[in-house]
Amino acid sequence: MHRVTLLAFNLFILCNLNSCCKITKRDRAKEHCSDVGEGVEIGQMNDKDMEEASGLAYSRLQSRVLYTINDHGGPNSVIALSESGAKMTDIILEGIINEDWEDIATTVTEGVSYILVSDTGNNDHDRDDLAILRFQEPDLSSEDVVTIERANTEVLEVRYDGFSYDCEALGELT
Repeated sequence: MHRVTLLAFNLFILCNLNSCCKITKRDRAKEHCSDVGEGVEIGQMNDKDMEEASGLAYSRLQSRVLYTINDHGGPNSVIALSESGAKMTDIILEGIINEDWEDIATTVTEGVSYILVSDTGNNDHDRDDLAILRFQEPDLSSEDVVTIERANTEVLEVRYDGFSYDCEALGELT
């Protein structure tokens, strides 16, 4: 539980830095860039179930598997993809609503791999029910659709002090 609380704290720091820092493009070019080279396209996702992909995270259990989610108001599922972009599996989060999912991440806590979904979208600054969802990463080797029971999804409610921010990303300090 402490690790999830720390993750939520880091989430707040990232969001508050994003909303408070005013870095100009010129400053960013000088101080905040690194030479990482050009990107290489290795696949393309073309799935009718994916209206607006929001976030991408590699599996910690299965080689060459990525996870993504639909943004604002999409289905209550995480989509597993191959590195080529082909849909492998839907992971249905039973009893969970996609109010405004923004990002996805994976993490390992005490040897257990988890998927984290950030339900922290708040473009109009009027939501009080922001949350990070956490559930154990499933083995995808034998199922076309995986259902995670509601009791197996931890909902960490998060709140900002004084203002209802929009937060678009998850982050973890290592």
